[in-house]
Amino acid sequence: MSSSSISTEKIQSFYQKVYQEADNTIHKFIIGYFILGIVISFFHNTWILGVGVGGFFMITYLVIKSRYQHTTFFRYFISFLLWNYPVQFVLQMHGMYEINLFYFISLTALLFYENWKTILIPTLYAVLTLSTLYYIQLSGAETEYLDDANLFNTVSLTVHLIIIVFYAGLCVLWSVIQRRQTHESGINQIDMEDKLKHMEANIKFADTLSQGHLTAKYSLESTDNLGESLMNMRDSLYEASKREEREKFINVGLARIGEILRTYVNNLDDLCDKVISELVTYVKANQGGIFIVNDENKKEKYLELISARAFERKKYIEKKIMPGQGLVGQCYLEKSTILITDIPDQYVNITSGLGKANPRSILLIPLVNNDEIVGVIEFASFQIYTAIEIEFLEKVGESIASTVLSAKTNQSTIKLLNESDVMTEQLRAQEEEMRQNMEELQATQEEMNRAQNELKNKESNIRSLIDNTKDTIFAIDTNYIISVVNATLKNKYSNFGIDLSPGTNILEVLPASKAAHWKQRYDRALQGEAYTEVDENIIEGKITYSETHHNPIKNNSGEIIGVSVMSRDVTADRTLHNVLKEKEIAMHSLINNTRDSIIAIDNDYKVTIVNDAIKNRYKGTAYEGIDVGANALDMLGSVKDEWKEYYDRAISGEKLNFIIKSSVKGENNFREYFIYPMESNRGNINGCSVFSREVLDHIDETKII
Repeated sequence: MSSSSISTEKIQSFYQKVYQEADNTIHKFIIGYFILGIVISFFHNTWILGVGVGGFFMITYLVIKSRYQHTTFFRYFISFLLWNYPVQFVLQMHGMYEINLFYFISLTALLFYENWKTILIPTLYAVLTLSTLYYIQLSGAETEYLDDANLFNTVSLTVHLIIIVFYAGLCVLWSVIQRRQTHESGINQIDMEDKLKHMEANIKFADTLSQGHLTAKYSLESTDNLGESLMNMRDSLYEASKREEREKFINVGLARIGEILRTYVNNLDDLCDKVISELVTYVKANQGGIFIVNDENKKEKYLELISARAFERKKYIEKKIMPGQGLVGQCYLEKSTILITDIPDQYVNITSGLGKANPRSILLIPLVNNDEIVGVIEFASFQIYTAIEIEFLEKVGESIASTVLSAKTNQSTIKLLNESDVMTEQLRAQEEEMRQNMEELQATQEEMNRAQNELKNKESNIRSLIDNTKDTIFAIDTNYIISVVNATLKNKYSNFGIDLSPGTNILEVLPASKAAHWKQRYDRALQGEAYTEVDENIIEGKITYSETHHNPIKNNSGEIIGVSVMSRDVTADRTLHNVLKEKEIAMHSLINNTRDSIIAIDNDYKVTIVNDAIKNRYKGTAYEGIDVGANALDMLGSVKDEWKEYYDRAISGEKLNFIIKSSVKGENNFREYFIYPMESNRGNINGCSVFSREVLDHIDETKII
C-alpha cells in the first residue's frame, strides 16, 4: 500500500502515538534534570539555582504540559527547556567544560521526537549561551557562579562550537532518517492494521454468507480484493438462490399440476375443478376461475366457466362470456396475459367476471396450445402478483391447454365409442378379415422380397456374366443414351480416351464418319428388326471380322424402349469358315468329277453328302430328288429294310464291300458298293459313307449278293 493511499489522519494518528511516547520519555528526563539540580546543590551549595530556578522550570513545564501537551508548541518548549537545565547545571558547578556533556544528553533525548526542528532550538541556544559565558569570562566580570570555571580561549571556544554544531548535524540527520523510517513503519503498520481489519471483516462476512444470509452487508466502507470477491460471490449466490427459488417454485408447481392433468385427462369437469383448486392454493390467490371455449356451435363460440374457487371454497357460478366481453373476452381475443393492479373501489361483475370482490390485482392467463386458445384462467388476489408467479402460470397454462384439448378429444372419443357399440361385431369381423388380408399381404410381401432378392442375384450374375465375357455388350435407349455397358467395351474405348459410362450419348462419342452409319443400324433395331451384321475391319494391316447382333428391347407392353448391341470377334471362325468353304468346294469338285456314285448319311439316315453322279443316275427314276437333308430310307421302297441293315452295320463300325446286280432305266449291270463308318476327331461315329461304281471287267463272284 503506498503512502498516497493512506489518509493524513491515519499518519497523524500514528505520529501522535510516537509523540506520546516521546513526551513520556522527556517527562522522565525533565524530572531527572530537576532531581539532578537538587543533588548538585548538596555538593556546591547552589540551592537557589537547584531549587529555585529548577523548581521554576518544573512548574513552568507542568503548566505548559497541562494546557499544550502533545502539541507542536509543547515540543518546541521542551527543546528550549532541555537546554535551560544544562545552563543551570553549568552555573551550579561553576564551570563551562561540562556544557558539552549535558548538550549531548539533551539533544539525544530530543531525538525521540524525530523532528529536526526541535534540534535547532537547543543548538542555537547552546551556541548563544557558550558565546555569552565566554564573553563574560573574557570581559573580566566577576560572578560567583563562574569563579571556578576553567578559562576558555579562542581555540577551546572554537572546538566546543564545532563539536556542538557537528553533533547537532548528526542529530538532525539521524532525526530525518528516523522520521523517514518511522513514517515507513507507520505506513506498514497502518497497512497491516487495515489488512487485519479487512481480514476480520472478510472472515465475518464469509461466515455470515456460509450461514445463508445472502443479503448481509459488508461491515467496512472500503473493500480489498478478497472482500470484493466475497461481495461478488454473495451477489452470485443471491442470484443463484433467487433463480433456484424461482425454478423450484415453477418446477414444483408444474409437477403438482402435471399429476392432476395426467389423473383427470379423461374428465374435463373434474380436471378443471382440481386444477383451479390447486392453482388458487399454490399462488395464494383469493379467487380463481377457469373458462373453457365451448365450440359445439362453430358459428357461436363462447367462454364457459367450468369451475371457480374463492378463499379455498368452490363457487357454484353459471356464467357464459362472449369473445371480447369483459377482461376474459379481451384476454381470449388477444391471446396474451393481462395484469391489472389499479382496480376501482366499485369494481363489479361486468369487468372481472368473478363476482363483486374488490381485489388489489386481477390476473388473466390465456390457455394457448400451438397458437390455438382453448380457454382463460382468471385470478383475483389481495396481493400483487410477482413476475415468477406470472411466469409459472403462463407455463402451466400451456400444459393445461394441451390437456384440455386432450380431455375434450377423449370425451368426444368416448362419445363416439358409445355410439359405435352396435357396430362392434361388424368391426371385429372386419378386423378378422383385415388380419387375414394382412397375413396374405405379408406372405405376398415376403414373396416379393424373395423375388427381389432373386432378381438382385440374377442382376448381379448377369452383370458378372457380361463383364467377364470378351464380347462387347451395351444397350441404348430411344435417344441413343447408353443405359448398360460391360467392362470389356468400356475398357476398350477408355484406351482411346473415350468414356462410355451410362448416361453418355453413343452418337456423340463416335467419330463423325461412323456416327451416321451406326445411327442407321440402331434405327433398324428401334423399328423392331433383330438382325446380325458381320463387319470386316483392317487393324494394323490385318483383316479382322466382328459379328454384331442388334436386337430391339421391349417393355411389358411390347413398346420398343431401346436397342441391345452385342459384338464379338469372329476372325478365327471366319477364317476357319473360309478354309472349310474352300475345302468344301475342292471336295465337291472332287466328288462331282467322278463317275462313281457317292452319298453320305448321318446316324438318323439323313443325307449329308450326295454327288452329281448319283443325282444324274437316278434322274427320271423313283429315286429322283435325292439331295442333302432327305431321308435316305424313304426312297428305297421294297429294299428299305435291307439297306437299313447295311447302314446300321456301318454305323456300328463295320466296313462293308459287296456287289449287287442292279437295274436302272432298263439297264442291267453290276455295281460294287463300299459302305464305311464316318468317325469324328474324337472317335465318335457320326454316320456312314457309301461309294458305288459299275463293274465293267472281272467280277469277283464272292462279293455278289
